[in-house]
Order: sequence, then C-alpha cells, then structure tokens
Amino acid sequence: MVALFLLIIVGTLGAVFGGLVLMLARQGGAALFVHPRLPDPGAPPDGSGLRAVAYPTADGVTLTAWLGQPAGITKPVVLVLAGPGQRRADLSGLAATLVAAGYGVMVTCRRPLSLTMGDWGETALLADARAALDHLTAQGVSGSRLVILGVSASAALALQMAWERRPAAVVLAAPPTSGADLLVGRWHLSALAGMASNPLAVVGRLKIAPPACPLLVLHGQADRVVPPAMGQAVFNAAPQPKQAAWIKGAGHADLWAKGGTDALLDFLAGRKGPAPTLDQEAPWRAPGLPAVRS
Repeated sequence: MVALFLLIIVGTLGAVFGGLVLMLARQGGAALFVHPRLPDPGAPPDGSGLRAVAYPTADGVTLTAWLGQPAGITKPVVLVLAGPGQRRADLSGLAATLVAAGYGVMVTCRRPLSLTMGDWGETALLADARAALDHLTAQGVSGSRLVILGVSASAALALQMAWERRPAAVVLAAPPTSGADLLVGRWHLSALAGMASNPLAVVGRLKIAPPACPLLVLHGQADRVVPPAMGQAVFNAAPQPKQAAWIKGAGHADLWAKGGTDALLDFLAGRKGPAPTLDQEAPWRAPGLPAVRS
C-alpha cells in the first residue's frame, strides 16, 4: 500500500514536471506571464488623473487599461506595457507623475489568467500590445505623438511595436536579453535554453529589426530580478541614437521610486546629463536626446 502511494506521488510529480517542461518548450519567455498575482483594481486611484478604458483584441478578448490624457495635451502619450506579474496599480505612481507633467499615458496589463490557457504565448502578447496601440491610433495618437515603454520581459513587445509603428521613442525598463534567458536563469533550467519557440527576444530583435527612433535603457544597479548585466547587453546591442540610465540603489520593484521616473522625464524632455556606464557610480540623470515632441 505504501509502495503504491509513493508510486502515485512520484507519478504525479513526474507529470507536473513534464507539463512544466512542455510549457517552457512551447511558450518560452511568454511563460513568465503565467503565474498568480494579486487582483488588479478595476478603477485607478482617485486623483491620479487616470480613467479605465476597455478595448478589443483581434482574437475577441476585451482588455482594460488606465488612460490619462491631460486637457490641452501637446506632449506625447506614453504607452506602458507592464511586465510579468505587474499590475496597473504597481505603475499608477509612474502614470500619475507623467500626467502631472503634462504627458498622456496608457497603462496596460496582460490578459486574465483564465484566458491564457491554450495557444496564447508570444503571439497573443503581441496581439494585446497591438490592440492597445490601435486604441490610441483611433484617438489620433501615433508616430511623433507616441512613446512606447516596455517593462522587464515586455521590452520584447515594446521593440516589436516600435519597429511596426515607428513611435517618437522607445524606453526599455529593466530589460532582459530575452524572456527565455530570464526564465532559464531564474529556474536554473539551462537545458531548456534552446527549446523555447517563443523566446520574447530583446537582443535578438535589436539585431534583426532595430527601432528607427531614440532608445533609452533604464536599469536599477541593485536589480536582483533582471540582472543589470542583461540591461547592459541590451544597451550594447542597440543602435544609435541610444542612451542609458543606471539607477544607483534601485532594484526591480522600486526602479521608478528611486530615480527611474526622473530619468524618464529627463529623456522625454531632452534634458542633458552625464552618460554613466553600468560599472560606474553615477547620478540618475539620463543622458540627453533630442526632445520628444508632438
């Protein structure tokens, strides 16, 4: 009886592990987006200048985002593609600051977990990003009026959208070299590195289809989720014009609170600052680029 019980346990664990391997092999970096998270409130915080909007995807899913467009806005709208496990609430402080500075902002999040079963992966994540951009385009926001910001593994989505839509600028916050590299490094499953058919490649996209616009890489020097060395590799692979801001003392979750927001505002306004490298202890101010204007 005990032997049978142990056999059942071993079989169950084997099935779970086998399923995990198959999911990683099929979805690769996109698997980062499949995990439980705290509920995301439907309404943005009071006083944030944001409102909830709904929009459809090409495959019939209705998604929601938080949108802020100050009255008489002349500055660009920043589309924020949230990273794995992030909620709109996690980015509401950044969004509210952008709105207060006169920028428009749209904060997205991934489709609900119940809808991510089956053939979703990178294809569906890209479709969701396109749907958000289509919503903005319908309101006259595109090209020089648009900035695309991808957080963590969503940097791959931001780069693809930048190549397709030609925005004024693209920002990559704490980008990994690829979603698959991040997943493999986190779970120490190096044998699966070459199996992923949906890697959410960042460096790979930069080499094949670089964005034809200014690019900023933001990364906390104390980031323990996405190693700063990955951000450095992404920056090295990017073509000019490019700049980086390595935020001293900032980790993954507090990047915006510890200087990332100010560095982003400097970049958007074209204000100049020092050009630090990852191995230097430098102020947070982002190197200047031509001003991003409407």
